[in-house]
Amino acid sequence: MANVPMDVIHVMLSNNLEIKRCFVPLLQAGDKPSRVDVRFNILPAGSATNAQVTQEAYRGSDFEACLARAISAIKFPSTSGSGTSITYPFVLQ
Repeated sequence: MANVPMDVIHVMLSNNLEIKRCFVPLLQAGDKPSRVDVRFNILPAGSATNAQVTQEAYRGSDFEACLARAISAIKFPSTSGSGTSITYPFVLQ
């Protein structure tokens, strides 16, 4: 996994309330994953697309759909070139 650029980390942390809401149903059900990796693309204009959880246990779930909606609503800094593919780790302690 490549390093996540610092500006992406800043944006993810600044917008984490909507993302945190996605984890609430899991925590209420007693299903606290220690780590969830989400892969998505940041387009040159700064929009995020194709967010997917990499762990098979959550593929196609309401949790994955919630994260995809939350991440796609975030405005990232514009990039040059064709965009950037990111795998962002959410580590729960």
